[in-house]
Amino acid sequence: VNALPGLLDALEKAEGHRDSLAATLIEVQREKLAVEAARDHYGHAHKACHEQRDAAWAAIERVRELHRAFGIYDECDCDAPDPATHLDVDDVGLTCNLMYRVCAECCRDDVYQTEGCASYHDHRLDEDYHCPTIRALDEENAQSRAPQHPNPYRQPEGTRA
Repeated sequence: VNALPGLLDALEKAEGHRDSLAATLIEVQREKLAVEAARDHYGHAHKACHEQRDAAWAAIERVRELHRAFGIYDECDCDAPDPATHLDVDDVGLTCNLMYRVCAECCRDDVYQTEGCASYHDHRLDEDYHCPTIRALDEENAQSRAPQHPNPYRQPEGTRA
């Protein structure tokens, strides 16, 4: 009977610890739910960012396709042009005489180089030449460390300028 008060005190302390543990468990559960909600939110935001990035790259690729190289050729002086090393160019025939490259979007109409382009733009043969639009994209790419694309103004293999 003398042990009963001690047991009652121990029981009271145990109930206090139980209540404290229950409160701690509830707090841990709340924090866990908050972390899961944040993970879900940021997961969706991360996915949305990737979708926007992919859409932007697709748009850039469409711009690159529009602003591709278009060779301006003249007749060549070859005695017997070889179809393996010469291009068959409308209004010129088989030729290897690439005079210069222009931008397919900026510098030509449906088929030919525009008069304004031929008269007022400088064009070059060098392989590092791009139209201003592609140069702007490449400048942005260099700043964002995005992958560079091959130069569309590069002369095809097997031809000579």
